[in-house]
Amino acid sequence: MPPPTLHNLQALRGVACLLVFFLHLGVWEKSFGIARPLLGSFAWFGYAGVDLFFVLSGFLITHTQYHHLGRPAAVPGYLFRRAWRIYPTLWVVMLLGVCLQLLANGQLPYYPAPDGPGPRTRWLLWLALLPNPIPNLYTPPAWSLSYELMFYLAFALLILLPRRLAPWALGAWAAWIGVAAWAVGPVNANTHPWLAHAITPYVWEFLLGCGVAWAVRAGFTGYGRLAVVAGVGWGAAWVLACADPKSPTAVAANLFWRVSAFGPASALVVYGLVAMEVRSGRRLPRWLRRLGDASYSVYLLHAPACAAVYSLTLAWWKHTFFPHLAWLAVQMLVGIGGGVLLHRLVEGPLLNLFKKRRAERPTGDEVIEARFQSITHTPDAVHTPDRVQAAGAETTR
Repeated sequence: MPPPTLHNLQALRGVACLLVFFLHLGVWEKSFGIARPLLGSFAWFGYAGVDLFFVLSGFLITHTQYHHLGRPAAVPGYLFRRAWRIYPTLWVVMLLGVCLQLLANGQLPYYPAPDGPGPRTRWLLWLALLPNPIPNLYTPPAWSLSYELMFYLAFALLILLPRRLAPWALGAWAAWIGVAAWAVGPVNANTHPWLAHAITPYVWEFLLGCGVAWAVRAGFTGYGRLAVVAGVGWGAAWVLACADPKSPTAVAANLFWRVSAFGPASALVVYGLVAMEVRSGRRLPRWLRRLGDASYSVYLLHAPACAAVYSLTLAWWKHTFFPHLAWLAVQMLVGIGGGVLLHRLVEGPLLNLFKKRRAERPTGDEVIEARFQSITHTPDAVHTPDRVQAAGAETTR
């Protein structure tokens, strides 16, 4: 059985957020008219960071919730932990996004949508991470969180089932996505957001992560290094075979190609790094694990923060070679450094607050023992098994 903390997966979260960060930074570079952007190659594969996040989510949720499968009483706690993990930090970043928009542009962005939801409904959908035909204008990377939320809710239903039925339910979900996607065809998430979420192939990536976690828990931890090499090679082969040289994002534009390219690739890399850590204790560099701790904050904050820097420097920053290097350094400081700072000041304390409250709360066994002691040390108590059993039953309500 793998250890409760898998350091390589935390480092892999850092890799995923760096891929997305450098992808966006390369897009801004290109807008300056630079003939050979230093980060232009990330347009070919940087978006795979999101696919890696989806696979990691499937693995980590299955790994951490495995013992709760078949225990319906665990569902409320599981849902609260997931909500506490994603919502408060998101809301803080959205508030910062509004402030940064006002600072950089002097006004809030306008999105014409005569047939879409009004401003109030749009904000409610953004804050709740529900499918929305209008993208989040203040925290653009939050689009993937609505899919994550769907994964979390679906896994809550899985917890209700006996553990032996869980693999069959996951397989049925995967089959449903395939049949529904074939029957309906491509769906535009901007015009039919709820349907696009219900039949998205991204589900397969989440399920691949679930499957890898199940395999590792069953004891399959061999050929870790080979799996990592195979995963990287799989993704690279798809990009080279399918990408249009004039349009590096051609694979990303076709959702089935994208999932086929980076779903199995991410699953192989996740499996390989877990197997290497379990078998030989090999870990990725510590700095990458530290970045993985802050990956959620970096992922959310880098887009609004770096977009503000881009707007503020667009007119006057000269992008010859060395000034452009300095501009990239500033963007990295703002995007990555700002995300790490947000993690330390906001996300980390919020998570630690919840962990502290859980640690201070006595377990059911501790409550029963304390109640037993109080009964046995009361002079007029009747020391009977029924009395003790009733005290224990009361704590479980």
